[in-house]
Amino acid sequence: MTNKENSGTVPESRLNLAITGGIGAVAPDILLLYSKRWTMPDITFSLELYLVATLMYVLLAGFVASIFPYGKLARGKNSLWVAFGIGVCLPIVIAGVTTIFKSEPVATRGEASVGRFVDLIAF
Repeated sequence: MTNKENSGTVPESRLNLAITGGIGAVAPDILLLYSKRWTMPDITFSLELYLVATLMYVLLAGFVASIFPYGKLARGKNSLWVAFGIGVCLPIVIAGVTTIFKSEPVATRGEASVGRFVDLIAF
């Protein structure tokens, strides 16, 4: 996209927006991995589950960031920040919805427990 808008700025390409949204989706994972050792140290997840969940979030956030209707106000300089924000918010929203609909709570009593994929998404 090289057409200039009325404001004189060049809109970001869909690929740049998708990459920025995907990078934004990794930010909550970093916080999750760092904070999990204090919030739920008895629940462990396999590396494969982390990688699948992260890849799912990155691809979905990249897709949503690439098709998001940014409008005139977010075109140009601010569109990358909006794409990054979409990437950050998407895993948080999905985790919140998954927590609401999750059927059984994860509670451990003294011994380590292996978490399921839905537990990781809801975490």
